[in-house]
Amino acid sequence: MEKKDPIEEARRYVANAKEIIKNANYDPETKSYEDRKYIKAPGDILWKGCLIALDAILPIRNGKGRPSIENTKQQQESEIASFCNSSTSAMTPCTL
Repeated sequence: MEKKDPIEEARRYVANAKEIIKNANYDPETKSYEDRKYIKAPGDILWKGCLIALDAILPIRNGKGRPSIENTKQQQESEIASFCNSSTSAMTPCTL
């Protein structure tokens, strides 16, 4: 089985979601769909496509799955704090 490009695979998911919505029973008079499944199913498909694209872009630790959002936020906050601390220390005059 050949490996597919994950970004192209994600685009295929998006196209499938658009196709389902386009073929759904939309009532222009009430500006709504007849059944929630016409929105829920494409939403689930689109979400899976987003996860495929993110898996291709973000590093995944071996055997540990996707990194948690909390760890990512903590890492970003510590990087920002480190940057701010280094830039403010560079602006303070040196004393001999």
